[in-house]
Amino acid sequence: MNYPFHWVVDTFTWNGVSGNFNAGGEQEIKTGVGSTQDKWFYSKPCCGRLGVIPQAGNDTIALRVAESHRLTNLVQSGSHLYGVETSGPCTSECGAQGTDTNNVMFWVDLDCSKPTACVVSQTAKISGANFNPEFPTVGVDATGNVGIVAVSATATTDLSLLLWTHRKTDPPSTFSGPTTIISGTQPFTCLNTQNMATIGNAVGVVTALDPLDGTKLWTTQQWGNDATRCVWNTRIVEYQIAAQAGSGKHAKSKE
Repeated sequence: MNYPFHWVVDTFTWNGVSGNFNAGGEQEIKTGVGSTQDKWFYSKPCCGRLGVIPQAGNDTIALRVAESHRLTNLVQSGSHLYGVETSGPCTSECGAQGTDTNNVMFWVDLDCSKPTACVVSQTAKISGANFNPEFPTVGVDATGNVGIVAVSATATTDLSLLLWTHRKTDPPSTFSGPTTIISGTQPFTCLNTQNMATIGNAVGVVTALDPLDGTKLWTTQQWGNDATRCVWNTRIVEYQIAAQAGSGKHAKSKE
């Protein structure tokens, strides 16, 4: 099930004590740079066994990762909106997107300097054979560097936290990573009525800019650290994006 999708932007204009929601009309923006074409295919069945990923510590309990086809995270920085969402892999007739075996993420930088006509400034597919990114959250620091933190599990890893980065000076539409923030140590074993374990937060996870230090970003995510049934482990993450490629990243977390 592969099909093109659009980014959707609503507007809200603040006028003192009153405002107009969606005053400019809902914008449906194609996924290619310049919004002139559909670059990406979305491929994830909703709600059933086809939307699960494996975990290393328990090969009988899969993790449910898809509740519906919707964007769960974005952030505004100046006149730009940055968003990220996950998808199942496109396995055939994928065009320029290419084929994948694991789940993927699509990132977008929407230039809304003309509020009646947002366009895609940058976009990227983030994929790899060694991770299944889910419930990603995007943040932008004070200098315009972008970070994405997502949970991931595979047949050889339990629920872990991974970080991808795009420095403002990096080539357009590129990301570095992933960097492992914390590796899961145990499977998550909280079965629902469909014999799956539901993970993550379907309404989205926020990444916040530190109000005292514009180089720091903060977020939280679930990870696997206790095999006891229905014990949910939360990790608080603070990270900084290095100024130059190759100089490393600083990320620390606590439970």
